[in-house]
Amino acid sequence: MHHVKGMALFAACAGLLLAGVALAAGARSRPAADPLPQVRAVIVSFAPTVRSLKEFQLRAEAQDVSVAGMGEDAQLEIRSADGSHRLAAVTMRFPVEGHMIVPDEMVCGGISRWSPTPGKMNVQTTFKFSGKQLETLTVPDGAYLAAWTLGGVRRSNVIPFKVDASFDPTNAPVLSLTPLEPEPGATSLRVAITAQRPRESDPAFTRMQLLTPTLVVDGKVTQLGGGGSNPGPLHVGEWTVYLREVPEVRIDGHATVVAKVAGRETAPVVVSAAAPLAAAWDKGTAAVKTDR
Repeated sequence: MHHVKGMALFAACAGLLLAGVALAAGARSRPAADPLPQVRAVIVSFAPTVRSLKEFQLRAEAQDVSVAGMGEDAQLEIRSADGSHRLAAVTMRFPVEGHMIVPDEMVCGGISRWSPTPGKMNVQTTFKFSGKQLETLTVPDGAYLAAWTLGGVRRSNVIPFKVDASFDPTNAPVLSLTPLEPEPGATSLRVAITAQRPRESDPAFTRMQLLTPTLVVDGKVTQLGGGGSNPGPLHVGEWTVYLREVPEVRIDGHATVVAKVAGRETAPVVVSAAAPLAAAWDKGTAAVKTDR
């Protein structure tokens, strides 16, 4: 069975585990007076199709997280592809300093934090379901939607993904580009660059190459810069994904985008200034049915 490698990323969170139940419970509580009104997040799955939720993994970035943290109402919500049924809502808290992971929340790793304003923090990390969550969290093969919510209110983009027990990663592209829906009123290009190496013979993209792709937007070339602490190549069997927001590229209506990395290029994708998945999610929230 294919397993997403690179689990060493999650070692960053392992040291935060504490056995004291009382301490963990206290850390998960957030005063009602702190509604975190400005927190927004962007999420993307490492692979658009997984064989089970055990393989499901997200890269996520949140802005303006209070240094006081957040409570159990910070959740990843999973809905049916038509948005009519809520299949799961599990605790997914962005880790601030002193954050303590408990068994019934999503596990984080590869954490980066920076503080643009006093009392607030931006956080980028990866998430996967915990063993405790996977004991009860199952979905049949099919297409789904996911979004990060606070108190039941969507605070991230909406992403589609599929569960297919017969999925063969060797049939998936080694390099792909995913358009991410914009925030209301935003016009900056926002995409995710995904790479995998299912076989030894497949390209061993380095993380530095993936962080510095060439984007071709309606024929116009933009070279992205960037860097990271782990510039090495992908290992066999590994997936990775990088979020990129490009303020210098504005989307007015729609645009066709291709990414080029180390002599390879993605299939073209159409990026739109509209956000139909988010609009449908919000419109259906009041009437959504909970399956579990």
